[in-house]
Order: sequence, then C-alpha cells, then structure tokens
Amino acid sequence: MAVCLLSSGGVWADRVEDLEFRIKALETELQAMKAAVEQTKEAVKATPTGGAFDAWQTGRAVTPVEVMPLGGISKSLKIGGDLRFRPTYAENLWDFDDDGWDIPRLPDDTREYYRFRPRVFFDWQMNNDMRAFFKLHKEWLYGQDNEMPGYDVEAKDVAFDNAFVDWNNVFDTGINTRIGRQDLVYGEGFVILDGSPYDGSQTLSFDAMKFSYPFENGNIDVFAAKVQENDTQFADDEDLYGIYTKYNVNDSWGIEPYLLYRNKNDKPEFAANRIDLSPKEQTLLLGARTTLKTDIFEGTTLSMAAEGGKEWGKIDWTNYDARVAAMAANANVTANPFQHGDSLGKEDRDAWGGLIWGQLKQNDWMWKPSLKAGISYLSGDDPDSSDYEGWDDFYSQWPKYSELFVYTMYDGFKVRTGQNDPNLGVWSNMILPEVRIDLSPTAKMGQMLRYVYFMADEDNGPDDGDEMGHNLQWMTTYKFNEYLDGHFLAEYFAPGDYFLNDDDAWFIRFQLLYRF
Repeated sequence: MAVCLLSSGGVWADRVEDLEFRIKALETELQAMKAAVEQTKEAVKATPTGGAFDAWQTGRAVTPVEVMPLGGISKSLKIGGDLRFRPTYAENLWDFDDDGWDIPRLPDDTREYYRFRPRVFFDWQMNNDMRAFFKLHKEWLYGQDNEMPGYDVEAKDVAFDNAFVDWNNVFDTGINTRIGRQDLVYGEGFVILDGSPYDGSQTLSFDAMKFSYPFENGNIDVFAAKVQENDTQFADDEDLYGIYTKYNVNDSWGIEPYLLYRNKNDKPEFAANRIDLSPKEQTLLLGARTTLKTDIFEGTTLSMAAEGGKEWGKIDWTNYDARVAAMAANANVTANPFQHGDSLGKEDRDAWGGLIWGQLKQNDWMWKPSLKAGISYLSGDDPDSSDYEGWDDFYSQWPKYSELFVYTMYDGFKVRTGQNDPNLGVWSNMILPEVRIDLSPTAKMGQMLRYVYFMADEDNGPDDGDEMGHNLQWMTTYKFNEYLDGHFLAEYFAPGDYFLNDDDAWFIRFQLLYRF
C-alpha cells in the first residue's frame, strides 16, 4: 500500500514532489536573506561614529542617510554628519577662589559661552577591500570667557577630523591597514583615546598608520602616530608607537595586553597664545586590560573590568625652570623644576597606574537600574626619592573622571595662579574611588548620578594636604528620535586641602546633537 502511494502515479508522490519544490524555493529565499543580512552587517561596521566623546555622551553612532551606488569598480558612497550645540557655564574651575586671581588683567575664571560645531563625512567603499573616509568640522564659540578678557567670539578654521584610507587583506596576507588621520580608542580610554587634547572635544584623532591582523578569537594592532611635528628633526617632535592585542578567552571573558612607547620632545614655547610648561619625556608602558560580562541570575548582568600598567623611561625638567622664569615677569610664579637631589632635572620614571570596577544591571525591573563602583590609581611623584614616580597618562586627557576637574589640569594656569602643581596637564598623582547609579525612567530618557572622591597619592600640591576634593555629577540624556538627542550635565566640586583655595566650583552644560 505504501509503495503504491509513493509511486510516480500516486497522489502522495505528487504532494512529496510539490513539497520538495517548495523546500528548494525556501532554501533559495533563505540564502538571499542571509546575503542581505551580511551586507547589512558590513554596512553597520563601515558606519563611522561621532567619536568616542560623543559615543560616551549619547551612546549612539552616526546614521548616514545617503547611500549612492557609484557603479564600475566602486560600490557606494555614504554621506552624513552631525550638528552639535552646547551652551556652557562654569566658575572657579582653575583657582577655586570666588574673589578671582590677584592679577588685574584676569578678573575671575567664569565662563559663559555657546559652542556650535557642524561636521560632515564622506565614506567611499571602493570595493570589498578598499575604503576612503573623510570627515570635516568647524566650530564657532560665542559668549564670555574671562580666561581671555575681551574675548567674545571665536571661529575655528575648517579642519579634517578624519582622513584615512583602509586596505583590507593586503596582498592576501590577512593584514588590514588604515593610514591617515584616524581615531585610536582602546579599552575605555585609560591611556589611549584623545590625540588632540585641550580642543574641547572638537577632535580625537591621531595622524597614524595602523596594521591589524585578526586571528582566531582575537586581533593584534600595530600602530605609529605623529602627534606633533615641529621642525624636520625627530628630536623636537612628539610620537607614539604601540602594539595592542585583544583576545577573547570565551564569550564572557576578554584579555587585552599592550606595549606603548611615547616620545615627547616638544620644543619650549613662550608665545602668548601657548604656555607649555611640560617636560621632555620618553615613556615605555607595559599594560593589560581584562573584561568580564556574565548573567548572574535572571535579568541581572554583572560587568567587570580591570586594567593596569608599569611605566619606565626618562623625564627631563632641564628647560622647565627656564620656561617658568621667562614668564615670571608677568606673573607671580615660584620656579620649581621638581628635580630631586642632584638629578639636575633629569630623572628616571618609575610609575604605576590602574583601575578596577564592577557593575550590576537589572534589566527586568522598572527603570532598569544599574550600580557601578570602582577605584582608579595613578601614581604621584615622591619628592624624597631619586626617581620620578608621576604617572604619564599618555593620551587619556579627556574628561574620563570629570568634565569640571579636567580644567584644573591646564598647564597655562600654573603661571597665572602662582601655584606649583606637578599634576598639571595629566591625570596623575590620584586615587579615585567612585560610585555611579544609572536609571532609565523611559525608553528615551536616562539618568546618571555619580560621586568621585579625588585624593592625591603624594601631598606635593600647592597646599600641604592630600585631599583634592569631592565631585558630584548628574546627567540626564534624552533621545527625541532617530536623529536628535541631547543631554544636561551638572557638576559640583568642593576642593580639599591639596589646594590653596577652597571655594566651590561648578560646571553646567546642555547639548543638542542632530545627526543626518
């Protein structure tokens, strides 16, 4: 009976044949869908972000809306950009003194200004292995800035934020290259993130060459960057060289060892628009980072990270005393080259730095609460030792710990406040315990409350204490739609006995960011 039903003349045979035909048709459709998904994934990978700074603030990448097929050997051209508007108010950021500086031409350190920065990018996917990416920006600042009396408005020149070319799988070796002005962001920016500090997050880029080799469960990057080109000689430039490896032990655990070398030999600057009091430095950093993310019970995720490194090298304060003395005619500054004993300003660096934090997030509860706690350590210089123990933060001079406190590290204000503080210009000599709470009252709104306690590793500051101060941060983020989001940030800082003055400082900012 079964043979009869399945024979070529049976009813069931026709149905089986029809089913086989439908299955083949479904398989064809499935392959087409898989191909479309892979194309979408590649497009998402190729989509540039608004920079690590913007990603940290908004949690979203740029979404280009224009995709134009070019035909021939080219695949597509994507055009997009963003418009950023930032009103900002700040006071007492540099001297923590309500009465202002004791310099007639500098009444106080209050800032009230508006920033407007448009950017546009062109992302050209020439073929499967070749890509060119260009991003231009310009920024206008309006308002009052008592850092420079009489200053009301400033327009920055149009500049390239990014300008690089990708060549993947070079000569079928499996090596991917990126050459040109590019962002280098590793880990959470503990040592490598901002190649252009002190421009207020206008750019983050490095002029660099990067070679990447992906292997099973990981990737290794080798890169070299020219951070500052003064003259034609290598001896007065600033350069960065690095090897950074990422290895996924499993789906939850990752390890990232790295080796970095920084050659900082900038020439002394006495120009009125730039007061550079930094020493010459050659620093070798051997470090590693590890991350863990796992579900500990239903709806609750545990995330952890730890990173640390050891630094060796040379630091040369020889020209520091001369640079301070050159400015002393216009400011009350006590020259202090921070040299030890008979070192004559040239010392060996022996520094340590690291961080560790853990975060619990409950995804099933109302408002999806998360709690994060951690501590960072950045060694400070012991004036009684024969070496220099101050941590070299490389290129992490972005507001990782505080938007407010980063202003106190500006080198130029040493000569204006008359204070000797070896931490100027770097995240160094700090012990930073912190706790942070995040909530999502709605799908579009986020609330963050953060407390950071700033302590000095060594009490070598303007005053004789080791308590830098208490910092409280509150941020509200809101996503209006696919293209527009914004945030409100308020920070309060109560300085401690590490500083000479103890008046409170404030930093308040509102942002709107429109992507197109």
